[in-house]
Amino acid sequence: RINKGEEKAFEVLYNSYFVYLCACANSYIFNPVEAQDIVNETFAKIWYRRGELSFPIHAYLIRAIQNGCLNYLRSLHSRERIIDEYREALLEYQEEFCASECSPLQEMELADLEKSVQNIVSSLPDKCRFIFEQYLYSNLTPQEIADKNNISVNTVRVHVKMNSQIDEFERIMLDYLKGEISSEDMQKLTILLKRENACREKYREIARSYALASSSWFARRKEQNFEQLCDTLNFYSSRKHSFFRKISVWRSVAIWTLLIGCSITFFYLYHSSSPEVLTPSYCQIEVPQGASSKLLLPDSTIVFLNGGTVLKYDVSLQQRTDRKVFLSGEAYFKVSRNMLKPFIVHTGELNIKVLGTTFNVASYPDDAEIKVSLVEGSVNVYTTSDAKKNILLSPDEQAVYNKNDKVLSMRKIDAVSQAAWTTGRLVFVNEKLFDILKTIGKKYDVQILVQSRKVYTEYFSGSIDTNLTLDEILSYLDVDNKFMWRKKGKTIVITDR
Repeated sequence: RINKGEEKAFEVLYNSYFVYLCACANSYIFNPVEAQDIVNETFAKIWYRRGELSFPIHAYLIRAIQNGCLNYLRSLHSRERIIDEYREALLEYQEEFCASECSPLQEMELADLEKSVQNIVSSLPDKCRFIFEQYLYSNLTPQEIADKNNISVNTVRVHVKMNSQIDEFERIMLDYLKGEISSEDMQKLTILLKRENACREKYREIARSYALASSSWFARRKEQNFEQLCDTLNFYSSRKHSFFRKISVWRSVAIWTLLIGCSITFFYLYHSSSPEVLTPSYCQIEVPQGASSKLLLPDSTIVFLNGGTVLKYDVSLQQRTDRKVFLSGEAYFKVSRNMLKPFIVHTGELNIKVLGTTFNVASYPDDAEIKVSLVEGSVNVYTTSDAKKNILLSPDEQAVYNKNDKVLSMRKIDAVSQAAWTTGRLVFVNEKLFDILKTIGKKYDVQILVQSRKVYTEYFSGSIDTNLTLDEILSYLDVDNKFMWRKKGKTIVITDR
């Protein structure tokens, strides 16, 4: 359709790719203004050459953005009046990174993080590596390591913290992104990139996080950029969006706008390498109903956020004695292990304290209960009013806090099923149909009004694919043909037959 000159088809392509491509470009050049200009130039070329192009066009778009970024980086060699050999070397590394990326902004999985950690550990001196491996892999405390090796606790802590090279690289890299890097640090940065594989991995991690954090900035400017591009291309047809069109486009780019980076608000740029950070600076992530997200916190903890969830955390999270986050909604945590810095989730009246583990928390404001389901490791769950009355969970156990009765209890469950929503499925085991409908309403961003007596007495067990339509799911739940439902805008009314 674009080949035939259909402006609407071109608009759909632009809306689907603009934020993603801008984030990709920004990961290469660290300049959001230039990044969006490169993307707009790419789309202009697509329109001018529309008759020559073949679709699908994803691979072409990625390569075109990379070529645009390479041209920009190469132009800096001549545009910057004063450029020394180290600045030149850094620009060349950025070009190499840009040209070699075949899957830009591919989300970092836990295995990638573990591989990076292993590379760093293997580069340590023998004695330091031996102590660090006991700390990292054997889950021994500094005191236990000291007793086992007949050395002082201070010696253990010194060796655990000996890996200062990565910390030094990160500090310099952040100064570079802020435009505050000294000539001496520029030299250190290029030397570390040349010699240390672990620093090159850290560069990629920072580049991706920087780019994802800027995606909300691009999302806010998408419509304005498209209007300007239309003027350039002499589009005269109406470009008014319906409410439902906006919802569709919003969901298609949710992972790049609000999702992973939306409210990270450039945590790397605000991050301070000094241990004397006193005033918290909070980032808040808000995921709309019907969407979901995945993000990497500054301490390398991975978090999946369900629709209608708000997560708040300090940008200097990894520097704090306690790594505290505040949650309203549902989240699945894969906490990066740090024996010296507990990870604490505050959610309403309940608190969850861990050192490094995997668990799911469901804590929506309109739910009567807060549920904490442990997949692996162990967590300590306690209320704000009485920390002594705590529950220590083991895998496949769930802590349940009743908001009305103020009672904290524990029960056995299948914890993996509680987190199935992160894989695109909803799993229910003997759940009340009324509660299931509430969950589905959140997932599909609709209000479900129950005007049926039978719904309150029905239970359901099964697995639901969230790629199904809402009508298909309701039909699946109504196995005995007991109910009727009708739609009124974004409201579903359920009655008895």
